[in-house]
Amino acid sequence: MLNPSATSEFSSLYGEPNTPEQYELLEDARAEFARLAWQPYFHNPSLPYLLEGVANQSILLIWGRQDRVVPRSVMDTYNRVLAGSKLVMFEDCGHRPEIEKTDQFVSEVRNFLAA
Repeated sequence: MLNPSATSEFSSLYGEPNTPEQYELLEDARAEFARLAWQPYFHNPSLPYLLEGVANQSILLIWGRQDRVVPRSVMDTYNRVLAGSKLVMFEDCGHRPEIEKTDQFVSEVRNFLAA
């Protein structure tokens, strides 16, 4: 999240600071996720070639320019290989545009669905 203080939902979504016990559980979960999702499971270099098979679809890609999870190059690749896709980039936004820029996100989705 780029600016938690600018997001009214932050505290309800992410709660109060973790207790030491919660922090330990979080670290255990993070380690397990790394074991399960490390290459090659969630990393597939052939994904762009597989996505080329998606045809005749209207696809909206929304990305926060300051996203530190999904690199810009990934979004550019998705936009290039997904025929008919539209890439919308939100400024001053991280990985959660639906939370960080809710009004802008809803507006883009509504416009996309209305087209």
